[in-house]
Amino acid sequence: MEQLFITILNMSLTGSVIIAAMLIVRLCFRKAPRIFSYALWAVVLFRLLCPVSFSAGISFLGILEKNAPAKGRMEYIPENIGYQMEPKVSLPLPGVSDAVNASLPAGNPAASANPLQIWIFVLSCIWILGIAVMLAYSMFSLLRLRKKLKAASHEGGNIYRMPGHGTPFVYGLIRPRIYLSQALNQEEERYMLLHEQIHIRRRDPLFRTLAYGALCLHWFNPLVWLAFFLSEQDMEMSCDEAVIRQLGSNVKKEYSASLLSLASGHPMVKGLPIAFGEGDTKNRIENVLHYHKPARILAAAAAIVCVVLAVQFLANPRDSGDDTDWENVFYGIVAYGDMEGETPPMVVRIPRFGDMNIPEADRVEPYIEIDFNGLEAGDLIRITFPKGEEISIMETYPGQFSLKAEKIEVMGRGPFALEPGEGNSYRFALPLGMAPDAQPGDLLDVYRQEPDKNGVIQDVEFLHSVEILDVAPEQYQIWVNMLPEEAERVLSEFGFGLRLELLKQDSKVPYLSSENLETLLSQADLNGTFRLNIQSIARSARGIDRYVANTLTEDSIQELPLLAFAEDCVFQVNREMNAVRYEDVDFDEFTELAEDGFSWSNPLCTLHFRDNVITHAALESAWYGAGIAYEPFTPDTWYADIHSFPEMEGIDPLETYYTQAYRVESDFGEGAGMETGIFSTPRALTSPGPVGIISILESLTGRRF
Repeated sequence: MEQLFITILNMSLTGSVIIAAMLIVRLCFRKAPRIFSYALWAVVLFRLLCPVSFSAGISFLGILEKNAPAKGRMEYIPENIGYQMEPKVSLPLPGVSDAVNASLPAGNPAASANPLQIWIFVLSCIWILGIAVMLAYSMFSLLRLRKKLKAASHEGGNIYRMPGHGTPFVYGLIRPRIYLSQALNQEEERYMLLHEQIHIRRRDPLFRTLAYGALCLHWFNPLVWLAFFLSEQDMEMSCDEAVIRQLGSNVKKEYSASLLSLASGHPMVKGLPIAFGEGDTKNRIENVLHYHKPARILAAAAAIVCVVLAVQFLANPRDSGDDTDWENVFYGIVAYGDMEGETPPMVVRIPRFGDMNIPEADRVEPYIEIDFNGLEAGDLIRITFPKGEEISIMETYPGQFSLKAEKIEVMGRGPFALEPGEGNSYRFALPLGMAPDAQPGDLLDVYRQEPDKNGVIQDVEFLHSVEILDVAPEQYQIWVNMLPEEAERVLSEFGFGLRLELLKQDSKVPYLSSENLETLLSQADLNGTFRLNIQSIARSARGIDRYVANTLTEDSIQELPLLAFAEDCVFQVNREMNAVRYEDVDFDEFTELAEDGFSWSNPLCTLHFRDNVITHAALESAWYGAGIAYEPFTPDTWYADIHSFPEMEGIDPLETYYTQAYRVESDFGEGAGMETGIFSTPRALTSPGPVGIISILESLTGRRF
């Protein structure tokens, strides 16, 4: 039901674009016969009822939609949007997509369903309820009408007479009947009978039934309601014009008088497709009085324009040659599924999608040909599906791909692992061999390098930096924390020029001092990684002109050489307060954040030098302007260690030596919800102030500050 609802939404968006264009066309054709605009409403109806169409080089939708349609369908909202970690839409209005995407809730792989899945389910239920209400109203109107029709008398053929006054109308689809009131005089009956017969010849009852069906499907779209009523107006006016053309222009006054005399009557049913009467008398009379049969050349020109517009509105943008042959490739880590049982099944864990059943494949290509016994937990695999095919994900655990894979390639074997982390991140295990000297707290700079045909590295692209959380030598693993897009990039680039560069943190990264600076500059060989407290950045010279180089004195500050940024220097900033996660920024933002911190301190930067210029500058905290600097967290072991003293065995030091002063509820921890902080003071102190220790005892298991 959810996928059907998304399909209807895409059809409604496409129809809305065509309806908006039709309003402009209708305005331009206001002096032309209404038969042309009435014919174009059939294109709108097709778009609202049929999800697929042909592609052509000329398409009105191609002006607003640059993406190639999926299998003949315009897809502004992906069918699997509820399963995406970062859901995105591509609406046919410039600028609107970014605002909508920013408001969409991100996926939650740890939950049973993403937030957007729940919203889609709720909205689809409301959509079904709206359809049911409209159909129920139509059935009620139909039953009420059939009761009134019992009083009609058959006069011959398909003509029936209703007692009293009323507007003539057509009822039925297969064998439509014309119902006339007894109050019509002979002249009025002549006009109205011809009018209703033209409706039947043109199959207008069928058109209105389809239009009402489209209205039921798209009841939530106000443009569809507008199109429904405007198309009815064009239908009636074009039918009036057909009567005038058949009887001659000399009957316009009498025909208008007949319409006016029937204005006091009311349609038998309004909105019921198989029985519609005449309405909008005022506009119809004005159209009849102003109608003139167009010259043949003008009518032919208008018909050609309508045909061209119809093709433009019906056609989807033509797929580009590259887009029709796109690759369906997924990268993931083989792991054991989170299912009960002695032997849980193996799954492939894919960023953004979570655990998926390993699909059947035409062939499996091992990483090492010798002793290959199939896939094993810890393998990094690449799954390739047929090019150009649309892949959908079935909502199960584990998830299931809708197609059989062409091949599965083992890109790396052994120590890889991928686990859900905090929020929208992942804990990712890489082989220790990629950075043998790694320690917790160090940084890994991730690069992608491309060699030429001779194997010489020509281009090196910096991707991102990640902090090392843990090192497990026994499992030969380095554990890092990555966002979904970072994990995807590493998985897809592994084996294709991925390079890791270890950046030692804190005291392991040397400060740039007066001694090594002078020596390195004199040798024109300033290379490597250093930490530096900066005091000023020269925007015009594009470099650091004032800084604290460890032992340099205030007197020598003015003599410091400019540390210039390379033209392609990568600027990064850490916005976290309790972790290190760098993100790319431009030179201006990097400079602004550094200058904000000058009033509080000398912001600390990690600088990569190559041939005396800075190629990579990382500001260790974006919050220096608020007086906040990042410091690696060192657990306080006092509370745990004190229990190791023999004389403290069985004694709780907090209860024995401290008195609770007061409690404070706030959001101390990283998890959801509020925590309680207990402020305690030593019993030897009489002051009830905040002297003592703060112990977070409730809602934070085993965590104390």
